[in-house]
Amino acid sequence: MADAVAPGLHWLLPLAGQRLLVIDPGSRWCKLLVVEALFGRTSVVHRQTIDLQEEGLLAAEEIHEHLQTLMPQLGPHDVALVLPQHRVINQLVELPATTAQDLPKTIEGEVARLSGLAEGSLLHDFAPLKPFGRYQNPHWIILSQADEVWSQIQQFTGTEEGANPEAGAAALLEIAPAGQALFAASQAVLPLPSHAVLVDLGANNTVVAIRAHGQGVFATSFPLGGNQFTEVLAKCRGCGVDEAELLKRSTNLLTGPGAVPEFAAVLQDWQTQLRRTVTEWIEDNPEAELSLAGLPVFVCGGGAAQEGLFEFLNRWGQLRFEPWPADPEGEGDWPMTQYWVAYGVARQALGRTAARVSLLPTGLRAHRTRRRFWQRVQLTNALLLLTVAVVLAVGTWQKARLCHRKEALAAKTRNALEVAHTVELLSRRLSAEYDQIRPVLQRQRETMETLRTLAALQEVRGNKDFWYLLFADPVSYFAGTTLPLPATNQAPLTTSLFPTNSLPAGREFVAELCSPAEGEDARGVFSQVVEDLKREPLFAKVDALPPERKQNLVDPRVSITNHWFAIAIELARDDLPANPTHSGQPLPTPRERKRGTAGARPRPGSAPASPGATNR
Repeated sequence: MADAVAPGLHWLLPLAGQRLLVIDPGSRWCKLLVVEALFGRTSVVHRQTIDLQEEGLLAAEEIHEHLQTLMPQLGPHDVALVLPQHRVINQLVELPATTAQDLPKTIEGEVARLSGLAEGSLLHDFAPLKPFGRYQNPHWIILSQADEVWSQIQQFTGTEEGANPEAGAAALLEIAPAGQALFAASQAVLPLPSHAVLVDLGANNTVVAIRAHGQGVFATSFPLGGNQFTEVLAKCRGCGVDEAELLKRSTNLLTGPGAVPEFAAVLQDWQTQLRRTVTEWIEDNPEAELSLAGLPVFVCGGGAAQEGLFEFLNRWGQLRFEPWPADPEGEGDWPMTQYWVAYGVARQALGRTAARVSLLPTGLRAHRTRRRFWQRVQLTNALLLLTVAVVLAVGTWQKARLCHRKEALAAKTRNALEVAHTVELLSRRLSAEYDQIRPVLQRQRETMETLRTLAALQEVRGNKDFWYLLFADPVSYFAGTTLPLPATNQAPLTTSLFPTNSLPAGREFVAELCSPAEGEDARGVFSQVVEDLKREPLFAKVDALPPERKQNLVDPRVSITNHWFAIAIELARDDLPANPTHSGQPLPTPRERKRGTAGARPRPGSAPASPGATNR
């Protein structure tokens, strides 16, 4: 039985995957060939030969019933028929140059001339050929009686004349004569000579088709075939026809010890008839410049399976006989000898041949045209749906990728917020600890500055003629000895030695000195000390303390009246920095961070906003 390959595809996309059953009827055998076209590639998936006599199928009704029982087992398919060649007239005609609109009328005139019958009783078709020999505008015409064609259709498909094909039923796509099928099959054989004779040795008839210049130019048949060979053998051996048929297929009866002279004689008669047919065509077409030696003969059909056939036929005469290739298009290793005609009709039905001619009646041809139109629409819709599906898939993939990226960025943002919150907590903790130790550090700094100031005063003393009377800070100096020193955690009293209207005074000291020199010499010593102190980077400003601000705090016994001077020293303003991490605002809660309602944090180094400030 048939090996169904993707059977659903034949219904969903018939143009992409089409399955075809070809019926090649004969007088004794009916050959069935299932061919599948899948995305442009043609392959044979099933072959079967029905012996009509063995099955007892002698009447047309019995053959039809048997086929209707067998067809469902072959899977979903359409149907094509082989029309016996003796029921068809083939003719190559030279037509005058005419327009495409007038060509059908010209063909109808040629058909009437060839048949001598009324136009309504005939079915015909034609195809233009390439010029060759004396033919400049050749056309290949086939014609047959409509009654004979419809009888074949009704017998093997059950479709009656004038009836509309049922929806969903197997459609009859093609009906072509055996000669035309040989031309179509030869186009699938590579390499094949441009000039050749194609022969189908059947049961009662032999089909002869001549291929010249790469195209079919002649087809006919003569009534001599395998049944006549079998009858002669049965008469010589005195056995039945079935026994003779079996003996013919299994034994070399042409050469060797088992040769039967009567059998060889009838086969020689067959060769003579074939040579006569080819010779007559060559004589009628001398411009083709062909000869018997230049026309190899390819033989197929049931009779071609006779053992020793080709060796016997090639023993004499100019015609050289050869078998057809074993399989078409590289399909499996099984014989195609009996099925080349059916295979040719399948190729023509699937549109794989050039110069296509068909005897499909007009109603069925219109149905085939409508069916193929809707198949194209169906294929277009399928391609459109596939395109939309691809676009949607790509769009979905892009959106999913974008969502993944957004989720990754959101996760990074959440992690960053968590890190920022942790940093803020650590910063607050650091600020609290810094605020606790800052007063101690400030007092240590002030002590170091005091010691450095004393060292500077000692350094400028050198060999100068003076001595220090007093060293004090402004608060102690102006308060005298009665004012206690401020506590560590209290704000110090700020009494600037230098009058200023801008920044508050920094750290200041007062130093009094006394010089025994007189007049200008004493003042010169004092000025030199001031200048030396000004060079010290620690001091921002060094100057004489105004006389009205000097305090009388020194014991008169250690000083000389009117020989002592007071120096005001202001240290460079270099206090410890305030805590830069302290923002003065509470940390936002996790809910506030999610909602984005937490107050904006000031940037480091920016001034805090005033309470009355507004955004503009």
